[in-house]
Amino acid sequence: MEAVNVVDARRNFSELVTRVAYGGSRVIVERHGRSLAALISAQDLAKFEAWERERDTAQARQTAAVALARASRAAILAERGGALLPDSAEIIQVVREERADELSGLR
Repeated sequence: MEAVNVVDARRNFSELVTRVAYGGSRVIVERHGRSLAALISAQDLAKFEAWERERDTAQARQTAAVALARASRAAILAERGGALLPDSAEIIQVVREERADELSGLR
């Protein structure tokens, strides 16, 4: 990625746009050594915006899933009068033991 100062960018704007649009270059515009802006192709911009939309959609799904989990937890607590569910690992262990007993003919 090339860096140019703002004065040179202004002076050579047409050339920079051509290099970015047709040559695949990316250019950082700087003032006093600090990055101010970037010139990228319209194709790169479209890819970036598509990535942003995907990220925003994923974040919205995650937020909705967390809200649903919290609502489910609240509903379970309300239904059980505030009592928490037993530990799922314990429940799974009991079910496995019962199934093992069934399969071995002990029940």
